[in-house]
Amino acid sequence: MQTPDTKTSIRPRPTKLSGVGLIVAGAVFLLFSALPFSAAEGEARPFATIFGAVWILICLIFIIYGIYILTSKKPSSGMVFDIEDAAGQKGAAPAGDFELRLRKLEKLKQDRLITEEEYQKKRAEIMKEPW
Repeated sequence: MQTPDTKTSIRPRPTKLSGVGLIVAGAVFLLFSALPFSAAEGEARPFATIFGAVWILICLIFIIYGIYILTSKKPSSGMVFDIEDAAGQKGAAPAGDFELRLRKLEKLKQDRLITEEEYQKKRAEIMKEPW
């Protein structure tokens, strides 16, 4: 249970597919950056130049961020959320809630998501904590 002075933040992480989408969208939009330059004449030319420069910058940001997503060591598929409490501990269960933590651990073992060895190791860790 959270106390009033703790805060939990949930931040979704982008997937590899969204990185590819950003690169493709940035490249396609970059192709359209020539339109303001070629269509503008006379007094509209300075405005078109400024707009075109901003447009190109945004397209490059899309592409660079897409490359960053693809090269990062984050999970590659599905919706992933980072959950942190105020102390910066990711996904930590509240201290003292042993029953809930042990029941979750037991469920993981029953669903065969963890091995018997992993179960025993984690259970020993939980039981060593002060009650």
